[in-house]
Amino acid sequence: MSGVEAEAEKDIDMANESDEVVGVGLAQLESECVYEVGDFLTTIERKPLSLVCHQLHHKTTDASYGILYRDLTISMLEHNYWKKINLTGTLKTRLSKINTAFIETDNDKDVLPSVVEGIEASNATLSYIGVDDPERWCQCHNNRYGNREGAGEGEGAGEGGREPVVFEKTQQLHLTDTRYLDLAEDRKWAFPSLEVLSVGRVCQEFVDKCNHLPAVTHIVSASPKITSITADVIEVTDGDEWQAFTSSLSGCPKLTSISGLHLVPPKKDFWADYSEPDPVEYIYDPLGRLTTALDTNWRTDDMKGVDKTITIHHRFSFGADFSRQLTDRSGPNHFVLQDLLNWAEETKCQIVWMPREDDRFNFFESSILDKFSPPQCDDIVIDCGKEARDTTPPAPHGPVKFVYGGAPLHDTWGQLLTFPSATKLSIHPRDDTTAVRQVVSSIPNWLVAKDQNGNSTHLPAIQHLYIDISPRHGNSVMPTGAEAARLEQLLGNLAAVREVWLGAKSLRAVAQCVSYLHARELDELHISLGPELLSDALPDSSHVPVPSLAYPSVKSLRVSNDFSKISKGCARSVLSLLMSIKPAKASIDLKLSTESLAPGQGQDNGFDEYVSASLKDLRLEAERRVGSAYDVVSSVCNEGPSSASDILANVLGHLQPWELARHRRHLGKALFQQSAANYTELVISCEDAEERRLWAAMPLATAHKWGRRMTHLKRLRVRAPFDRPGWCLGHLVAVTEGHADGRAALAAKQQQQQQHSAESEASGGVAISMQSGDDGTLEELSFESVPIPAPPPTPGPLPAPSPIKTINLPALTTVTAVPQEVARIRTDRSWLTPNLSTLTFEREVDPEAVKEWVKGCKGFHELGIGGLSVEATQEVLRVLPEDGKPPSQLRSLGGIEVWLADADAIRRLRETLVARGAKGTLDFSSLHIFPPREPSWDEYRQMTGDRDRIKELAKLTADVVDADPLKQPIRRCRGGGGDIAAGLVTWAHRHRCPWVRKIVDYLAGGALRVVVSGDERTAATITNDTFPIAVQVQVEAGALTTAEKRAPAASIASVIAMGSVWSAMGAGRMTLTVGSLSSPLTSAVGVVDFLTALKSTMNITEGAPDLQLHVSSAAVSGAGGTSGWELGGRAADMLRKVQFTVYGEVDDGECGPLFCNAIDVLASCTQLKGVDDVTICFQSGSLASKMRQWWQRLPIEAPEGFHRDFSRGSLNFQRGSPKSTWPQVLSNVLLYRCQR
Repeated sequence: MSGVEAEAEKDIDMANESDEVVGVGLAQLESECVYEVGDFLTTIERKPLSLVCHQLHHKTTDASYGILYRDLTISMLEHNYWKKINLTGTLKTRLSKINTAFIETDNDKDVLPSVVEGIEASNATLSYIGVDDPERWCQCHNNRYGNREGAGEGEGAGEGGREPVVFEKTQQLHLTDTRYLDLAEDRKWAFPSLEVLSVGRVCQEFVDKCNHLPAVTHIVSASPKITSITADVIEVTDGDEWQAFTSSLSGCPKLTSISGLHLVPPKKDFWADYSEPDPVEYIYDPLGRLTTALDTNWRTDDMKGVDKTITIHHRFSFGADFSRQLTDRSGPNHFVLQDLLNWAEETKCQIVWMPREDDRFNFFESSILDKFSPPQCDDIVIDCGKEARDTTPPAPHGPVKFVYGGAPLHDTWGQLLTFPSATKLSIHPRDDTTAVRQVVSSIPNWLVAKDQNGNSTHLPAIQHLYIDISPRHGNSVMPTGAEAARLEQLLGNLAAVREVWLGAKSLRAVAQCVSYLHARELDELHISLGPELLSDALPDSSHVPVPSLAYPSVKSLRVSNDFSKISKGCARSVLSLLMSIKPAKASIDLKLSTESLAPGQGQDNGFDEYVSASLKDLRLEAERRVGSAYDVVSSVCNEGPSSASDILANVLGHLQPWELARHRRHLGKALFQQSAANYTELVISCEDAEERRLWAAMPLATAHKWGRRMTHLKRLRVRAPFDRPGWCLGHLVAVTEGHADGRAALAAKQQQQQQHSAESEASGGVAISMQSGDDGTLEELSFESVPIPAPPPTPGPLPAPSPIKTINLPALTTVTAVPQEVARIRTDRSWLTPNLSTLTFEREVDPEAVKEWVKGCKGFHELGIGGLSVEATQEVLRVLPEDGKPPSQLRSLGGIEVWLADADAIRRLRETLVARGAKGTLDFSSLHIFPPREPSWDEYRQMTGDRDRIKELAKLTADVVDADPLKQPIRRCRGGGGDIAAGLVTWAHRHRCPWVRKIVDYLAGGALRVVVSGDERTAATITNDTFPIAVQVQVEAGALTTAEKRAPAASIASVIAMGSVWSAMGAGRMTLTVGSLSSPLTSAVGVVDFLTALKSTMNITEGAPDLQLHVSSAAVSGAGGTSGWELGGRAADMLRKVQFTVYGEVDDGECGPLFCNAIDVLASCTQLKGVDDVTICFQSGSLASKMRQWWQRLPIEAPEGFHRDFSRGSLNFQRGSPKSTWPQVLSNVLLYRCQR
């Protein structure tokens, strides 16, 4: 027995010893509930459930509802555990009957032998097998290369040495991890009942030439019942593998759906340029083999009326070769596109065309290149980059479903190629050697056509335009005048364009292209300066924008350059272009070459200082030039690829402070300070023991110095022990205040430099407008509680607040998860956080501490005031001025249990929010008008009993929430389980505010007992789903007095009886109560009439409700007799169990009549058809004792079919073995009355 198996056996023994469970817990869960819980847990996570006690162990291992060995579920985080398991003995036996298997694979891990063994052991029971690789689209992991060297070979896997493993019941197979897909072939798995097959990327890999299509072919060839084949990618390329796959389809007579076929260009090697549109020679030819194989079954009579679908992914390329391709049958299968379309029509097959999911080099492009290169919008390609043959035919005029064209395209293509819904257009050169002039000249005449409104007729909806005129090796000179007319017309006709991305090597070309859009209003213009934009690479004239051009109105302009360096002269030209376009706002991020900043300077001592001085001069020059038109927020010029010192400083900026301090002497003062200034994020964490010790040992003065050095700090996070949230709080305060001091010193220094520059240029008459003060960088403070194994450290003191210093934190917008003990850090500290917009606290906090955070803020987006009462929240919000600004943008007000407050408190909160501008702004889910947790019985009773509170909740929601009550679904009330008056529901549905109905409907959803008192007026608004979990209806005496009140009471009771829970329980568990403990019935008036009315409205098909009547002792023992309580023959065929509960005392002389009347009532109720249990319970212990004496004195026999009993103060007739006849019971009672 393995160690893991032995441990499992030991756990079972422990479960057997833990049989005794106190109270209601996991052991009391029904087997069906445990079964449902299992769907949310993996196999390993289910194991602890079996160890709770013997009862739960039995439920988790039960044959019908057991979850422990029902299926095999493994997450990627559990691979190391399963790798250690050796399936032997009992554990293997238990895992040999699983129904489903789902494994989430880790792409860095190998196939799990224990999993493979368990799956194969359950080959007779498995109905579903799923092995999913969530990261299968990533290029850089092992899954892409399959399992050709791993567990698939196994023992006996030699030539013919392995016996097939047949999965007799498996109907669904999902294998997106190619290692397990190959394993299915290697281990000869067969699926004779398989219907649905789903696989991942089975295309041939470029690196190892591994093709996984044979594995798919193996599965399909042994699956005659398969109906659907789905793949992420199956490349359609002619060859032995494709031929074998298509041949296997002929053995699948029930197949109706194939998806994931990707048409790819033939004969492209790994290093081919895939930005070039695909050649179309023979690209459809391999589909001929597919249609031939499918004809075997799809042309039979049985399949003629069956829906069939093939999904093909393809990049449509309208180029110079397309027209010839329509008729060229020189491929191996002599198959063209038209043949496919004709075949689809003949076989009634729907061909679904989808864009091709090309992921070649996506890892590199998405992370680096896309930032500087235009997106490749190549779902449809108009290829104008090739020279067309002289014999290129015109476009066909027949019924063409999918059209490809040539380049240059014939004019007749203009009648076919119109894209009314396309919103993105990208223009690219064919390759890096294509001259810009050639790109412009290749635009077809018909593509620049426009309608009477000046809008493009072929591209009327383009909103996003991407232009790349920066070929790395091509001539970047843009033609001008009439030669550029087509490009000018093409761009000028794009009336809907709003976003433009323009990549170029020449600023002159940039200016020219942008001017073609002069009549447009652009939301964003992004100019990316391409490689070799240097003064020595292009003539000086290329840096100077064309003068006197008209430009579009631009809201936002961004200018950046890629990995290449640009010259200082080019940067000046960028400023000139900026002042010519004059956008509403602009962002310029340029990397300059050191050669242009320090021309003629060697790399000797002083070079870096010279470059820094040149950069500073250029920055000041830029501020002067644009200052006349803009408020200069920042203008940053970075040196091209950073110098060695900058690179080192960036790297060192990721060290912890003490780690950087160790290198201070070797780095020198300048580099040390530069490294500290590069800190953008600092985490004060207690998780690591050494790190925890060093932070605790750091003096607060040292922490303040480090904060002063971190002038670019953006995020500051504290990870403290969960039971010591105040750990290192002093260091947080010291770093924060030190950072503010450092920013203030830096702002003062910059302001002095700017004033000096302004004074030196005053004679030139240049007006300079600059932003005053400091914008700051610290944006976020966050807190997190973490467990640590060692005893938690003691929190240290806070630094003493300065009585005169103001801590300015203008960039701070987010403070989250502030613990209760930390909330007071701003008390007596002059922190200014005017832009704080997100503020959340953990648990209940001191309202005065919250006020310190709130006051002085300009606007809030999210407030999470953890656990504050409504009264305290209202006091906090009153700190904000009544100018409508701070809360006017408030979307979330969380952590406040509004539903618990009384009506006056809710009203004051509403008035406070509305007075401060939060009218119709809050997100519905953030305001807890419904409990976010299960309300207690007492809380539920208070909510249902206070109509004023409900009205105020509705007013608050209507005034401050941005939501339509008619569109908000009613969340089910969980918990509570109390009483609700039916009159509350009818009142709410008469109310004019829809939120009143929403709130009451929510409360009704959690009611277990519905009280009908006679004030309902009507039952029309109560439906079957009003009280979905109600199991009891209590009818008060007031609802029985008149026929007008009895009718709606009976209708409400019958509707509730037919509700969802009632029906689901087979109509056998509902309880109908007449009278109550606090108000028992004193008369039988209206009881029988009510039951008769109820019977006429109920539709009882099986079973019957239980009836409970609460009556006074005087009502049963009175001289008026018991005829009103004798239900036999008057309310028959409706009740299953009847119970009278008698309240009060009687004199000793009345005990005999009371007992006889009780016998009469019970005996009468036994005549009701279907009744099997009638009881009278005497609530008073004294009266119950007297009734027992009479029970012993008078030998009463039970009616025929019933047996009698008197126990626990209750007299009971219950159907069972026959004792005596009903006349015998009457004779005994009459004998006693004669003796009296």
